[in-house]
Amino acid sequence: MLTKNELNTRSKTGSKLFKSANQTLDYARGNNTEGFVTHVPEGVDIKTIRNNFRLTQPEFSARFGFELRSVQDWKLIRLQPQRSARILLTVFTHEPAAVRRALKRRRMNAVNH
Repeated sequence: MLTKNELNTRSKTGSKLFKSANQTLDYARGNNTEGFVTHVPEGVDIKTIRNNFRLTQPEFSARFGFELRSVQDWKLIRLQPQRSARILLTVFTHEPAAVRRALKRRRMNAVNH
């Protein structure tokens, strides 16, 4: 059985989590972007990202819709990916499992339709 103090602490924590979840949902819907900042890295290590997926350059390009020449240039640091690509590649770095799940669902839906 929880003490009154433990219940109070859990209630406060739950309220904070609920508030954060609602703020995140508002942000995702575009309703409230105040206080949220997207941090975009200046550069990305495309070779490490690609190796984390265990893909060759052509496979990586085909799977994620990048031009093969762009991936090659990024690896050789001749060019940096555009801002939107750096954001996406950052997601690849920090949440590769989420990327795999999202794309797996998409491929499955494409097969079913």
